Amino acid sequence: MIDSEKQGAVHVPGYWWLNAKPGIWSFSDVGIGEVQSYTLYNENGHKRRVFQNFLDAKAGDLVIGYESYPVKQVVALAKIIRENDGEKLYFEKIENVSVPIDYATLRACPELEHMEYFVNPQGSLFKLTEDEYDFIMDLIREANPAERKQAVAPFSKEDFLKEVYMSGDQYDTLISLLEHRQNLILQGAPGVGKTFAARRLAYAMMGEKDDSRIEFIQFHQSYSYEDFIMGYRPRLLIAACHSPYRRTCT
Repeated sequence: MIDSEKQGAVHVPGYWWLNAKPGIWSFSDVGIGEVQSYTLYNENGHKRRVFQNFLDAKAGDLVIGYESYPVKQVVALAKIIRENDGEKLYFEKIENVSVPIDYATLRACPELEHMEYFVNPQGSLFKLTEDEYDFIMDLIREANPAERKQAVAPFSKEDFLKEVYMSGDQYDTLISLLEHRQNLILQGAPGVGKTFAARRLAYAMMGEKDDSRIEFIQFHQSYSYEDFIMGYRPRLLIAACHSPYRRTCT
């Protein structure tokens, strides 16, 4: 018997940070569109660190490709194309990051201070939140503007209602508030779909699914003027963080 709810479910991708050690393998050795496997166990037969991440990765999940010391840069984008088979996890390289993003630049940004890799860098595959992934992609796209190879898919009110559990009247209310007051607060516990709904509300207002026209900002108690507008902070490595305000206005 087919579960109709699962059959009609929309896949929400997971997000990952994958380390390559240049002395062992490099993203530069993998061609665009080439499928690469990554073993779940090391050469001694022991489980990789943070082993659960290898089990949680699903087909369609998106990957930030990072090369560790001595490169220490984000150099590629990839996606998981096949879940683990008990021995390996499979991913496809989808883009080179021609202008790499340095570790120091990323480490200086408070939006990423709780990123799993920065908290404990021991391992190969690390989880990213959607906000962390979006923030890193903003930095990548600022330095590496994406070329449009095909038309952006249209997105209508009907598409919104298919993907978001809201009524037509609720949708009309949200659109009216945004058009007249130009702000909206979605309230709810973590994981209930606020970011998912906000993104699709933006699509519906634009009439197309164009992520290059959307900016996500995650405010928290330690957020400062320098983080949002622009500025410098004294650190062991001085690095100017590319603020959301600056990216939006330039």
